Amino acid sequence: SILAGTTPDWLESSITEEELMGGFANRFLYCAAQPKGPIPCPAMPDLEPIVRELADVLDFWRQRPGNLSWTYEARTLWEQFYTFWRRQKWTGVMASVINRIPEYAVKTALVYSCLDRETRIHAPQMEAGIDFAKKAVEWASRVFLFFPLSMAGKVESRILSYLSEHNPCPKSE
Repeated sequence: SILAGTTPDWLESSITEEELMGGFANRFLYCAAQPKGPIPCPAMPDLEPIVRELADVLDFWRQRPGNLSWTYEARTLWEQFYTFWRRQKWTGVMASVINRIPEYAVKTALVYSCLDRETRIHAPQMEAGIDFAKKAVEWASRVFLFFPLSMAGKVESRILSYLSEHNPCPKSE
């Protein structure tokens, strides 16, 4: 897991097309947010309740090792989402960057089920996973909005620009 913060300008100048299109970039979830005002002395969070809850969850699962199964309702939700997802016609950078989003939906449902101490993935956990996946697509769209053209698209844009300046033919031709 990597947690980092950067600007779209830095990302655009640093990430290569090979990383975007070759399967490296889709191993990350991109979360976009508007910057908030500076907080010079943020309050320290009280971690004790969180630590205690996670310890209880860990104790629960130590006593119940094994795999989680799906309820019929959760599986139905997943099948509908997955079918819808695979019918989408993503293109370019977005197609590559969000390729693993369905897996993140299932993993999110799994984590929620474990935290809820459920031995099966139920519809509410699957709905949360699907909602998370949809939000992840929205975030990726905002993060990669700055990367509108692939290298081939940039070359094509240059050629069209050159032709429009040096070609006496109308654009329709």
